[in-house]
Amino acid sequence: MPSLPDTVGAQAWKTFLTSRFASPSTTKTPRLTKTERIAELDHELEILQHSDFITFAKRQRNANLPSCSLPPEVLSRVFWYAQEGWKPRRSIDNDVITLGWIILTHVCNKWREVALSSSPLWCDVSCYALPIGAVPALIERSRRSPLDLAFEGIFRGDDKKSPYTIALRKIWLSRSVSSRVRSLTIEEMATSRWHSRQWSSLIGNPMPALEELRIHISLRESDEASVLPDTIFTSTSPLGLRSISLFNCFLPWSSPLFTSNITHLDLGEQESTPTLLPSPALFHQVLSRLQRLESLSLMNIFPLPDPNDLFTTELSDTLKDVTMSATVISMIEPCLKAFLSITTTRPARYSIDIFTATEHALMSEALAHLFQPAPDPYKELCIASNAFSTLSPPEWTAGDPETGLEWLGGGAYTFELERRFTLSDVENSTLSIFYYPYLSFVRMDRIERLSIASGAVCAFRDDDAWKTTFRRATQISSLALPYAPALCHLFGALEETAAPSPGATEAKEMTLFPALKVVALYLYEDANADAIDIDDIASAQLRIELLNLMHVRKDAGCPIEQLRVAKGVLGDADIRGLAEIVTVEQF
Repeated sequence: MPSLPDTVGAQAWKTFLTSRFASPSTTKTPRLTKTERIAELDHELEILQHSDFITFAKRQRNANLPSCSLPPEVLSRVFWYAQEGWKPRRSIDNDVITLGWIILTHVCNKWREVALSSSPLWCDVSCYALPIGAVPALIERSRRSPLDLAFEGIFRGDDKKSPYTIALRKIWLSRSVSSRVRSLTIEEMATSRWHSRQWSSLIGNPMPALEELRIHISLRESDEASVLPDTIFTSTSPLGLRSISLFNCFLPWSSPLFTSNITHLDLGEQESTPTLLPSPALFHQVLSRLQRLESLSLMNIFPLPDPNDLFTTELSDTLKDVTMSATVISMIEPCLKAFLSITTTRPARYSIDIFTATEHALMSEALAHLFQPAPDPYKELCIASNAFSTLSPPEWTAGDPETGLEWLGGGAYTFELERRFTLSDVENSTLSIFYYPYLSFVRMDRIERLSIASGAVCAFRDDDAWKTTFRRATQISSLALPYAPALCHLFGALEETAAPSPGATEAKEMTLFPALKVVALYLYEDANADAIDIDDIASAQLRIELLNLMHVRKDAGCPIEQLRVAKGVLGDADIRGLAEIVTVEQF
């Protein structure tokens, strides 16, 4: 061990210890025998060497650290943020447990005390990620607060650790714990040995506090979706249940869980099982019962059309979001007809997502039902390679560099009052045949802002395609586009002027987008958001056409007032040249 450094701190401790261990003649303590004095000094040494004393000293040291002197309310917020994205995990391959955010309780004693005193922190539980022996301690820390239990992870039915996971399920879903469950999430992979009765027996205990139920089962090709019996939760519907999300695992449509208290309903199936589909009457009966519904999402689970059963469902006034998806061909017609059977006049977000196009008459009817009855005029049209949607935001969505263009096809963002149509299997080569004719159902005369993503701009193959599609879009003032070679066709169309009326002395009327004032140019990107290189010839032609467009619109008395350009789209020399004609803003 190295010698003690000769520091101010070391000298202070030497002085202190000298005073504690001084001979009796130099102290004011009562006169002690030599034996008593030695015993007293041994006790002093024992105190110095005791682990509690060392711990006490370390705590005093930690109290001077900024991180250990944070107020409890700030520390609690730190724990909440850490918990959100740093969950405890168990590795399936080597059965190693990582504590996630819980490891923060080991930073210092104060952090641990604050964490242990905040019972809500211990109510959000990753049930598979904890050792069985830790369960009682965690339940104790939650102090009778409502629990959010998540059984997440792919645990195969024939896995060697199956008995262990079953034991964890039984502990967490015992009668005493079930009575406190507020949210229950189950994510499993089904196998030939997986049966819904395995879970049914575990969630048969009453869950009077249950508010959210989410069961998602991943299937292999040989697996079938399962139906949970009505006996779950001992046939008593939890009065507070408001959210149900089931995938490949269904409740009977007659289940008492579909009560008027439900605010979020999400039902889906990987394929489509005819025996699980509701009748038209039962389908509309359930939807009509949900008078507090805010969000409805259905995937591959629609009633088969029956010409003798024609229903129209007036959805709840509280509704904010409706999504209907058909990812298998057999469900496309039922999906569209189910959408046609609900009212779409209420202000809400409506979305149709189908695998591919079906008969034109049905598609036309469904899209007219989607876009025509919007009660509030939508202001923005966004077009991607596989989807288009109308929006009503106060600000220009694609005009914000943070949002950009490429969100259009992926659905990474959703917006209030959006009306969206998606063809999942569409490829760029078939866009003009199967996709763009349906843009005619959008009220183009309402649109003020237009955004077109990289994969979509190439579908407009000539000037006439632009003019035909957007001939009624006379109010568009803002346009967001990728800087792609296909823009040459658009620039040509934007330069055309209408034939002047006899005796007209005013400025020329532009044929396309006469009210256009702002153009935003983004990088031309592929599906992976990687920039696509433009060859020198196409690049030169684009620069010439863009510069000419600015001159023509200005000379015609319809100038473009602002050009927004993403970094990397144009060179410095090009920007300086354009800045002589139009205000250029780089982002």
